[in-house]
Amino acid sequence: MKTILVGISIMLAAVSNAGTIPSITAVPATSDDIVIIPKYSQNNHNQMVLGARLAQKELSRSSSTRGGGGGAPNVVASYPSRENSHNDQISIVQDATERGVQAIMMANNAGKHVEKYTMEASRDGIPVVTYDSPLKGGQDAGESLFVSPVDFGLTGALMADMTLSILGPEGGDFVILSSTPNATNQNGWIVSMKDAIARDAKYSKLKLVGDEVYYPRVDNADGYEEITLKLVSLKKNATLPNLSLIMAPTTSGAAAAASALYKHGHCAIMQVSGLALPVEMLEASQAGCAPEFALFNNLDIGYLAYYVTHALISGQIEGNEGENIDAGRLGTIDIQSDPSRENALWIRSGDFIKYHTENVERASYIDCVMGFCDDDTADYLEDRFMQKYKKKAMAIIPKFTGMLPFYALFFLVQHILRSKKQRKSPYSRIIVGLSTADMFSSFFGFFLSTWPMPSDTWLAYGATGNTRTCTMQGFFFQLGLCAATLYQASLVSYYFFTIVKGWGKTKIKKWEPVFHVVPCTIALGTAIAGLFLRLYNPLTRGSMCWIKEYPPYCDGSMSCERGEGALKYRWGFVYGFVLVTFAWLACAMIMIFHDVHTTEKRARKYRHGRHDSSSAHSQSREVAAQALLYSLAYSIPWIWGLILSFINTAAGVFGSAAIDDAITALNIVNVVIFPLQGFLNVFVYVRPRYIEARKRDPDSSVMQMAWRTMFPKAEADGGFTIDLSLANATRRASLVGRRSSTLFRTPPPKPNVQEHAHDGDSNMEIENKKAGVLEYLPEENEDDVLENDGA
Repeated sequence: MKTILVGISIMLAAVSNAGTIPSITAVPATSDDIVIIPKYSQNNHNQMVLGARLAQKELSRSSSTRGGGGGAPNVVASYPSRENSHNDQISIVQDATERGVQAIMMANNAGKHVEKYTMEASRDGIPVVTYDSPLKGGQDAGESLFVSPVDFGLTGALMADMTLSILGPEGGDFVILSSTPNATNQNGWIVSMKDAIARDAKYSKLKLVGDEVYYPRVDNADGYEEITLKLVSLKKNATLPNLSLIMAPTTSGAAAAASALYKHGHCAIMQVSGLALPVEMLEASQAGCAPEFALFNNLDIGYLAYYVTHALISGQIEGNEGENIDAGRLGTIDIQSDPSRENALWIRSGDFIKYHTENVERASYIDCVMGFCDDDTADYLEDRFMQKYKKKAMAIIPKFTGMLPFYALFFLVQHILRSKKQRKSPYSRIIVGLSTADMFSSFFGFFLSTWPMPSDTWLAYGATGNTRTCTMQGFFFQLGLCAATLYQASLVSYYFFTIVKGWGKTKIKKWEPVFHVVPCTIALGTAIAGLFLRLYNPLTRGSMCWIKEYPPYCDGSMSCERGEGALKYRWGFVYGFVLVTFAWLACAMIMIFHDVHTTEKRARKYRHGRHDSSSAHSQSREVAAQALLYSLAYSIPWIWGLILSFINTAAGVFGSAAIDDAITALNIVNVVIFPLQGFLNVFVYVRPRYIEARKRDPDSSVMQMAWRTMFPKAEADGGFTIDLSLANATRRASLVGRRSSTLFRTPPPKPNVQEHAHDGDSNMEIENKKAGVLEYLPEENEDDVLENDGA
């Protein structure tokens, strides 16, 4: 056991360290590194850097798994200043070339001026991969490949489509807001938009007015606010009376213009669209200032750029047209000739993503989870979600509902293990396995709740851990949750085979290992698989770490850092077993009650008038009732979790306020009820003793009976006894059933009672002989035999 625990600890440490979210802090590059040069430090560029580092982590793990040496080269980010990005980029390229780095990745913001230095790097054997913004000279300027976020040839048509969508089929007046006259990409997109409007008749009612393209006095938030308010005044003073939309093909410009309209209350007369980050447009979008805008997936740009760079320096590709690159989760992508430049190659990472009021909150939530929120947006979302999702309640309530069953289960387990007789009982051993699994889920999942979650987890109240502790919590919660589900199936199987099939002590013990090996093996296997699949991440509202994608609600259109495909794994590792157990519970209960009913009918028919017929009748019903109560103790807590698994999706959370509120309410119900599953099992286990004690002493109060039931006087071996044990009652019912079945199948000739009766025969023996019982076991002997098999 110690060896197993040590092994698990090592796996936890190794896997959780591998999944640590990389930081974007810059350090000096060395000859072993790849240097990445963004345009400057801004949310979208930071996301691209993070995407590159995620790819590096992924390739390092893959190389390690295959036994490769050294993994993938580190990514070192060198940020130019925003004010002097042009000259800073040139200096960084020169420095990287002198250091002899493995490769250079850059988003060109220095125009043609940097091409002399990228050519020098290329001549020195350093691959230069551009992303987001290429070198105009292509391969003649030393560029190996350009990683394009999208097909920018479609940008003009996209902006024209969004303009038409916002202004409506009757069209209207609009202007374009760009950053500077020298912004190469933006100038190209503006020309492309004008061409699309001129070429396609559906845009005929769209009209560029005024100077058509406007620029801020300075390229910063203040400059954009100033020009936006100037455009509003031009509308108000009737210079541009019909102006209704500002189209901004610049992320910083679109965000600043939308913020200016929102802050000054002009959303009713002017709106903004263009290329923008959702997290920077959230409040303005929800207020109607920015009804529709678009952008590409910044994480995927950096991710693909690193894969391309790694393929070049590792010799997987030479960088020729027609070659293809295995780009991890993005699949295989072909290298193509760049249609907008001569002697240049490109590779495209994806398509534009359109944002609107229905999905902007979801995208902003993901950006904030990953740390790409400004303070105002973070405060706005925190106020909304903290109150809406009742984060404090979700963190605190489980600590009480998780600890109560833990103590009750611990009490039950130690009492069973102290009793020599109960340690020999297969039923009691199954109960110990079930209770231990419930203790794992109660303690690690619910009692610890948010404590193991990474301390910087957004919106998590009381989080004090890190990625490793989060992984640890998810591992042990999965282990307990899966094992408890399968042990419940084992318990029902025990009832089924004992009651319906009439298995005795010997046969039950022969098959008992299956009842333990199956739950333990499957639970441990799924828990370990979750480690290597990096599935254990903070739940969005579930108050703990378990199987969840990160960032929350990431899917095909948004990059997942960890836990990709978590939903299917939740179904494969837990929910699937729950549904199978539900089905088995239903089938087994039907067969058990049918068997009990048939047994009682036969007992009444062939033992009519016997003094113990009512006892047999009540015992068989007691066994069936006990089985049903265990099934209900399992099923009721799981109902809420299964409902949540169907509705707690991105569509439910961000698409419908009513569903979102229902998810919050169900989560609170779930953290109250689900941990009590183990507590309910304890009550069901001690229930027979309570009933028997109540019969013996009907005058005692309920509290006195409960105390005596939970804390009985110890037997000679210090055990915890139940006078009416499950196995005794079960075996009594099966014996009666076998007698009745024997009589029903082969009715014997009526015996000569006088001839066979002896002086010592009791009335009960005579009745049995009259009924034709072929085998008779006296009550006292039967009890002796059964008690050896008792619980």
